Amino acid sequence: SQRVRREIMDLSSAEWQLVVDAMWVMKKTNMSDGQAKYGTNFKTYDYFVTKHAVAAQDSRGDQVHFSDAFATGHAALVLEFEVSLLAIDASIGALPYWETNTGSVFT
Repeated sequence: SQRVRREIMDLSSAEWQLVVDAMWVMKKTNMSDGQAKYGTNFKTYDYFVTKHAVAAQDSRGDQVHFSDAFATGHAALVLEFEVSLLAIDASIGALPYWETNTGSVFT
C-alpha cells in the first residue's frame, strides 16, 4: 500500500510515541529474536548504523556521501529502516520526516 510520510511536528504525541517505541524495539532486540517475532523485514537499529558506517568508510572512499549515490543510497537506507519499523508496528503507517527549516523539534 502507499505510504504517506508526515512531518514529525504534525504527529500527535501518541503517534510519535509509537515511532519511538518501535525504534526502541529495534535498538534493544537482537536480529534473530526480532526476525523470529516480527519477520524477515526486521533489522536492528545497530544494523543501520553499521551499514551506513561501512558505506561511509569504504576503502575506496566514502561511497554514500561524496558520490552520485548520496540521494539514492540514503533513500534506500531510509526505506529499509521504514520497512523494519512497520514490521514492528504497521499502525505507524510511514516513517515521519523532519523539516529542518520549520524550527527546532527539540524545543
